[in-house]
Amino acid sequence: MIGAHALGASVMVYDGAMDYPAPPDRLWSLVEGNGVSILGLSPTVARSLMASGQGRRFSGVRVFGSTGEPWDTRSWMYLFRNLGGSEVPICNISGGTDIIGCFLASTPAIPMKPGAFTWGLAWGHRCTMRTGTRCTGG
Repeated sequence: MIGAHALGASVMVYDGAMDYPAPPDRLWSLVEGNGVSILGLSPTVARSLMASGQGRRFSGVRVFGSTGEPWDTRSWMYLFRNLGGSEVPICNISGGTDIIGCFLASTPAIPMKPGAFTWGLAWGHRCTMRTGTRCTGG
């Protein structure tokens, strides 16, 4: 939120169930009714929408953001295909959100893979195996 405000963006925060007590399309009403263009949500939300049969694309959303919970391939693909029309990138961040940074992230500048990360923003890091040998790509 600090970064968004520093760049002059508006931030909408919603706390509560996305489908109770209102109808199941409450999330779409909030997003589309308020002109949300970057939507942060968790894999749990994607799984809940998938289970409820909600599959309508979010109009106006340019990027999905996610942090704090690992993605499974089925939920990631549901979000990407059904709610993003296979066009909206999912930017996933892990680690360091409490210090306004991230150790691992994804970017729409390179091909995406379900649940995968690329590199963090402005962080130097290295992946090593338990044996101490450096990890290789793949």
